[in-house]
Amino acid sequence: MEMGMEDSLVDPEQQIPETSSVLSNDTHQMQEPPGVAENETSDDKGDLPKELVENDPIYNNNYHFFKSDDENALNKEPPLTFQDFSQFNFDSCFTKGCKWAPDGLCFLTNSNDNVLRVWDLPQTFHNLKEWERNTEVSSLHPSLSMKEGGLIYDFCWYPLMNSWNPVTCCLASASRDSPVHLWDAFSGQIRATYRAYNQVDEVEAARSIAFDPTGEKLYCGFKNCVRVFDVSLPGRQCNTRNLKSASGDTQNGIVSCITVSPAVPSLFAVGTYLRTIGLYMENTGKALCILQGHEGGITHMKFSEDGLRLYSGGRKDSEILCWDLREPGKVLFSVPRPVLTHQRIYFDITADGEYLLSGTPDGTVYVWETSGAISEEGTLKDPIKVFKAHNDCTNGISVHQQYPLLVTCSGQRHYMENSDSEDEVEREAKNKSSQSIENSVKLWWLGSGKLSDDAIRDD
Repeated sequence: MEMGMEDSLVDPEQQIPETSSVLSNDTHQMQEPPGVAENETSDDKGDLPKELVENDPIYNNNYHFFKSDDENALNKEPPLTFQDFSQFNFDSCFTKGCKWAPDGLCFLTNSNDNVLRVWDLPQTFHNLKEWERNTEVSSLHPSLSMKEGGLIYDFCWYPLMNSWNPVTCCLASASRDSPVHLWDAFSGQIRATYRAYNQVDEVEAARSIAFDPTGEKLYCGFKNCVRVFDVSLPGRQCNTRNLKSASGDTQNGIVSCITVSPAVPSLFAVGTYLRTIGLYMENTGKALCILQGHEGGITHMKFSEDGLRLYSGGRKDSEILCWDLREPGKVLFSVPRPVLTHQRIYFDITADGEYLLSGTPDGTVYVWETSGAISEEGTLKDPIKVFKAHNDCTNGISVHQQYPLLVTCSGQRHYMENSDSEDEVEREAKNKSSQSIENSVKLWWLGSGKLSDDAIRDD
């Protein structure tokens, strides 16, 4: 997403009238990029110009995610292409997750300084041969920054975001002591606020948020309930779905994460810090089933594209579980992921659903194949690929949906050892030398191969 503007830092105290239009009626009408002729959109590969075919991710095999039978790709560390340390150049400014935009032209990061940063996809990735010539790791810089007033609990992109239609370019965030904010991803201004109130009519902060796939509803998690807002109607009007029930399945505790099924937009999953996952229908609000099996509180969940599987991970938990929703309550398989802290560690799935990727507290990235044969229910799968991405905790990971690109971010809270015999300066120097502190963002190429030298010379 090319914004063409200098970095800006936006204050969250901006408000807009509740009657303002958030998304116009043509939100779902995605405009055709200028300069694309009708014959260039043909499904026939032969109708396209040769240069376009070579660089198009649909036709060029080098733009495909590596395959599990590609021994060369499995055994080699993926190339690091871009990185940035400058935005997080002090110890307490560690990152807290990253997410690609739905159109793939930019990604979003969260960090401990309560700033959301938008980073554009470098232009070199749109031309594979140009990128092949550049063997150096280049620096990356954010194009937009948005500062929240307090600790950011959760953030997400508008699901129909398309850079060719600026109306759809927005994102939501939930932060401490604030309503949910809907941000404009071009200007960095607040478009709308969605406010929930407690029993004494005070604004209550959401702890987790998620859009439904249609972009019409915004799910917000609180303690013992989920509130559903109409995206086109900012303000306090919402539907409340209580998780505690006098009869039937029930959930308690703070809603730590929410995800909505891409196949059934009215089906959503709720994870809590009390180690339970609930499946609900939005129209009734009643629990279909409650899933239990995690050792720690749930911190991240994701549906498969067909809606038949639900992946979940927790804090201080040793596994990511894959639930078979055709038989609710049964774990199809699990993958080992040692998480020894309370930090939220994200995972992601490739666009084709073939691979599951996750970071770990020691900076390693694991890749598992999800489509292989399963000998028995609950099988523990070993990773097919492992590589060192950071020298600190890899807490954020997000897979590009069109290109074989992976963005990772790192950092965690480090505590100094106390000693009465040392002054503060000596203790800080000692701890810096004994701990690996890295707060950074990195872009990795996970393509199935590279162009040959002959192909590059022919260009």
